[in-house]
Amino acid sequence: MKTTFQNKLSSVSLDDSKDGAPPNRSKSGLSKILKNSGWMAAEQVIRLIAGLFVGIWIARHLGPNSYGSLSLALALATIVGIFATLGLNRTVVRELTLHANEENFGKRIVASVLAWRLLFSFICYAVTVGISLGFGQGDPLLVGIVAASIAFTSFDVIDHYFQSKTASRYSAIARSINFFLFLCTKLGLLLSGADVVYFAIATSLEAMGNAVALCFAFRTYGIRPGIKDIDMRYGWSMIMHSWPELFAGFACLIFMRIDQIMLGNMIGDAAVGEYAVASRLAEAWYFIPGALVTSSFPAIVRQRTQDSVLYLKRLHQLMLVMVGISYLVAAVVTLLAPWVISTLFGEAYTSSAAILIVLIWSGLFVSLGTASGSWIMAEGKPMLNLTRNVAGALANIAFNFYLIPLYGPLGAAIGTLGSLSIAYFFSDFLNPRTRHIGILKLKALLLIWK
Repeated sequence: MKTTFQNKLSSVSLDDSKDGAPPNRSKSGLSKILKNSGWMAAEQVIRLIAGLFVGIWIARHLGPNSYGSLSLALALATIVGIFATLGLNRTVVRELTLHANEENFGKRIVASVLAWRLLFSFICYAVTVGISLGFGQGDPLLVGIVAASIAFTSFDVIDHYFQSKTASRYSAIARSINFFLFLCTKLGLLLSGADVVYFAIATSLEAMGNAVALCFAFRTYGIRPGIKDIDMRYGWSMIMHSWPELFAGFACLIFMRIDQIMLGNMIGDAAVGEYAVASRLAEAWYFIPGALVTSSFPAIVRQRTQDSVLYLKRLHQLMLVMVGISYLVAAVVTLLAPWVISTLFGEAYTSSAAILIVLIWSGLFVSLGTASGSWIMAEGKPMLNLTRNVAGALANIAFNFYLIPLYGPLGAAIGTLGSLSIAYFFSDFLNPRTRHIGILKLKALLLIWK
């Protein structure tokens, strides 16, 4: 017997003339998507410019060993912490979009998902610390401090609510205020010559500040879910529908972050520091495809129910734009990588230049994977995302075992590029259900408009 929530999940009706926003906030069409993308992109640009400056200073201040220890702790907490998301990120946005006019239903989703995420975040914290202590992964003190941020990221469900309403300016403003507050805190730590432990504490406190800021933005928007809105059965029903997305996210993090853990075990913290510097720069621009896809996702969901041909055409155009940006970024960074690394980070990180050149080309496949991920979720086929990410994770681990002993951190970068191409491009041609998406990606890589 289906619950009310499960019945809602199976419903696909939508009135596209409304976006579910509160009265007098409704704007329609492309202009709203672009404005929403603009707010998200503006937030990320601010974070990129200011955060990159401070991040470079922190890397220089701590040196490859201490910076590598902090990066290793962050990587471990991120990989385990993915289970606290329960794979619900895009599922929440999709369901809130499909039932945009049911405000009470939206509050119930937010409250229920938040309750489940908080519960799992405490479990994830214990597991992360246990792995560090029991298996000697990273500095246990740094891991214990950084892993505390897992619980606070549970409140990102509020940001998903704003995405479904195409109203990301609320969360963008809240996050930016918190970001600058802790940016000043980190500057103070740098000027005082603080130890790596204090930067780990600042990381967790910043995550807590984000949670507080998002809650305040939610109340400002006029939505105030309470304990009475929590229904654990509702949350569990969503988890049962999205578990493939959870393991897909875990597999994705494995082949995006396992490099640092394997480098730490096979070579040492200094190698992790060299790789982390290049990885930070290579991923700095990922907010662009992320903002474009996140803002367009509600519209993609709506368009699928109206015009299947236009739906795929718009998806292909999105891929073309993202691939074009990827080529431009990769070409510029390839030419400037040695100068950028030596100028920004100093001679201690000279070997990071070659790593950066390899990693920056991974952006092509990250962009394609992000765009096709929207298609997968709009179609309600999360198992496709799971299988491609598992394939990428297994490929990356295999590449690392072979390439790291031969080439060190550069080998890990080559492995990442190869595994991303397998997961987000070549795997599409092996599955009849995704072959047409693979063809769209091939045309995008060749910059073919039709």
